[in-house]
Amino acid sequence: MSLLMLVSMHMHLFLPREPYAVLKDLLDFGVKRIGIATVLVFLSCLGLSFGVTWVAIALDCVYLVIIAHVLAIWVRLVRTYAVRD
Repeated sequence: MSLLMLVSMHMHLFLPREPYAVLKDLLDFGVKRIGIATVLVFLSCLGLSFGVTWVAIALDCVYLVIIAHVLAIWVRLVRTYAVRD
């Protein structure tokens, strides 16, 4: 969630040409994905408490993929809407 807020603040401050719809869609879609990721982290902790380490490792990998996806979207938005002097 903090990464998503960082991306939105960066878009507000440094990407003045980006449409508001892009930011709104990013926040709406991101909150849904972050919510799913939070559930996955909870399940991985639950799996570790029962001694099923492969479940925890798999769910943590999914969580890392979601974080990488948010970072890739951020890079693409910066490259598309950045003001070039």
